[in-house]
Amino acid sequence: MAGAAGAAVDDLVTAWRDPAAWQGVCAVGGVELSGREAGMVALNELVLHGWDLARAIGRPYECDPADAQACLAFTSSIPDDPQAREGLFGPVVDVPADAPVFDRVLGLSGRDPLDPALTPGPWGTPERL
Repeated sequence: MAGAAGAAVDDLVTAWRDPAAWQGVCAVGGVELSGREAGMVALNELVLHGWDLARAIGRPYECDPADAQACLAFTSSIPDDPQAREGLFGPVVDVPADAPVFDRVLGLSGRDPLDPALTPGPWGTPERL
């Protein structure tokens, strides 16, 4: 990854390699989270928005199986209640129970892994996001 965003992700990865990063409590957006919870939120953000970006520019996206499993645990912990999901995820998209783990993560986050309207247009820009 290049540029400021790449440097920030590299810094985040370096920080996560320190076991102390997963301990204690931190404040994120005015909410107190354990180090483990903050790490899970950050992983989920990187994975889901990485997929969003890849879809928007017409690039393939593969999620590491261990990351997909961790994100499944996180996304499945959020109730299917509009108030609980507000500002975090859209409404749950039904995905078959036997679908790949990452497709289930996408559905639980309000994304449809098979929605043809999310495919890039002729110049690599999304028709709809």
